[in-house]
Order: sequence, then C-alpha cells, then structure tokens
Amino acid sequence: MLVHQGEVWVSPKCSRPTLGVGRDGTSGLQVKLSAPAKGAWPDFHVYHKANLDMVKGHRYRASFWVRSSVGKNLVVAFYRPGNPFVYLGGPASHFENQIKLAADVDVDFVGFGIACPWPKPGEEPDWAGVDAVCLDVLGANPDALLLPRFGTEPPDWWKKEHPDDVMVWEDGPRPHGVEVSSPEYLRDASERVAALVRHLEETFGEHMAGYHPCGQNTGEWFYFDSWGQQLNGYSAGAERDFRRWLAATYADDAALRAAGAHTTAARRQSAVSYTHLTLPTIHSV
Repeated sequence: MLVHQGEVWVSPKCSRPTLGVGRDGTSGLQVKLSAPAKGAWPDFHVYHKANLDMVKGHRYRASFWVRSSVGKNLVVAFYRPGNPFVYLGGPASHFENQIKLAADVDVDFVGFGIACPWPKPGEEPDWAGVDAVCLDVLGANPDALLLPRFGTEPPDWWKKEHPDDVMVWEDGPRPHGVEVSSPEYLRDASERVAALVRHLEETFGEHMAGYHPCGQNTGEWFYFDSWGQQLNGYSAGAERDFRRWLAATYADDAALRAAGAHTTAARRQSAVSYTHLTLPTIHSV
C-alpha cells in the first residue's frame, strides 16, 4: 500500500496489515497523519499495485470498512492507474440519482463530462474511461440521450514537441493553453475529436444526441486569464500565424502599411513588412 500526497509519494509508518485495527478485531491498514506545518491538509489517496485482471463485461464488487479518530471527508472511487488515471466506477452518486429523477418525468437528455484520449503517435487510444461514464449514465436511464462534453487541451508531451505553440503572455509563458491558431494544434485536435466521435457512434449509436467540445478558460473558448492585465499572443507560433494572416489579407507590404498608417505602432515601424512585423504590447499601441 502507498499513500499519495499531491505529487510526493510517501509510505505509511505501517505498510503491512496491523492486527486489531480492522472491524471486530481483524487486521487492517493503519495510517497515522501528522498535522502539516502550515496547517493546510492535502488530499491523500490509497493505492495498491496494478495487478488486478479485469474482464470486460463482468461486474466487480469492492467492499471495505473505514474508521477515523477525527472527522474527515471520504471519497470512494475505483481507478485504473496510468497517465491519466481512468475512472472505472464507484458507489452510486448524486449524478445517477438526478438522471433517474429526470427520467421519471421523461427527460432523457443527459450532459456530462468525459476525457478526450490523446495518445502519442503509434499508440492506441484508451476508451475505458469514456465508456465507463457513458455506461453509468445508461445504467441510470437505459433510454438516455447522451451529450458528452470534453476538453481539447493537448497533453504535456504534445506541448513539449510543439513549444512554439504554447501560449505566452507579456510576462512570459504559463502552465496552460496552446495557440488555437496553430495549424498543428487544429489538425491534431480535430483528429482526436473525430476519433472520439467515431468511437462513441460505433459503441453507443442511437444513444448519442450530440457533442460538446470545450477549450481554453473554463472550457468556454475564451483565452485563459483574459481578465488579467497581461495580454497573451506573444508565442513564436502566434507571431507566425499572425504574419500568415497578414499575407492572406493584404496584397503586399505597401497595402499592409497603408492599412495601418494611422496607428502609433505602424508609425514606429514605417518599414513594416510581413516578415519583420513584431507583435506590439499594450504600451506600444
């Protein structure tokens, strides 16, 4: 057994079953937590080695008993370890209960979140998590019409392979966001969404009512951190794509200069051209 604290793996003081701590004097896993120095308790997750063989179509029941000397919040869910972890099931939740309540009054449309698998080239997508959520919905209402929503932010490995297309603000890059103008992003994201739609259509057919692709801040397609003082659009990819747009919009450099002759930035760049134009900051316009 291991306990996971944020991104740091730590072992409980007693990693083997402890006699007498389980129900009716049986053995169990005992974990003692010390109060953190700064007073903010992190989340802890209990894992076991990934050595269970799961057969498709079978139902599995996991049971356990838990006791704490102080009040704690407990969330029960079953995941398959990996990157990312894939949710496979858990106890009935408010979500399933709400689906049943809606079905009782003939409301069958159900919106819910799923992942959009984005494997590396040559690897097969893992649909287990996607299917598990859809099956949970259909288990609560066999007549449900599914309207899944899913993010289109590429995984970290994609960002490392396309550093020019990671968003940059006036004060530098941040840990989220890619340039939606990037041809590579548009190509790869479109491929992943198309693969997801094909899988869901083939697997759940007539139950599919539609699809809700999400992106950027809160999945609502406006740029991350738009409310802040720092503007974005300063990545090498954004500058490349802006120049490409200019070339498609204006016949030549003379037309470009004429169109922007009234702006302060254009006057400062009197010899502006497609290939040398730089993106202005808020202080230069």
